[in-house]
Amino acid sequence: MATRLNNQISDKLLSAAEKLVTERGAEGMSLGDVAACCDISKGTLYYYFKTRDELLAALAERCSSALEERLFAWMDGLTAVTSAEDAAKSLAAVFFSEGSPLPIFRELISCFSDEAKSICSAAAEAWRIVLEIASLRLGLAGESLAARSALVVPLAVGLSASGEEDPEKALVTLLAG
Repeated sequence: MATRLNNQISDKLLSAAEKLVTERGAEGMSLGDVAACCDISKGTLYYYFKTRDELLAALAERCSSALEERLFAWMDGLTAVTSAEDAAKSLAAVFFSEGSPLPIFRELISCFSDEAKSICSAAAEAWRIVLEIASLRLGLAGESLAARSALVVPLAVGLSASGEEDPEKALVTLLAG
């Protein structure tokens, strides 16, 4: 019972931090703001997260896991007969569809927290490998496979920050070109 309650409170705190990071950026979020958003005392918040860096690292883990789940679901849907354009469209949806954690990931990979940046960077490297496997599954092997796979996450992050009117379409164009 206590563990479930702890998980619920921790999830509530992470959701509040996610909302604040989305609204203000990582630098604009404070532990006091998170506590106020959850209507709890700072002392209670400190029981779960001792520092802002610790909270941002937990948020980076949560965000990275959510994007990873989306990528694996995308890859599982690929077959040898999936066209490169259809694969690019469904991959772009992974990053830009409603509820995607990409905007939070973008904030965290460039924030002041070394631990959060490290978690996001490690996740991006793991996703590069997933994308290489997916490319092989699609029969897109070749010299540029590693380079192409290594560009997907930085392109998605960059497009999400660029103010591009339709970043999903722009990513499809860049990938399926």
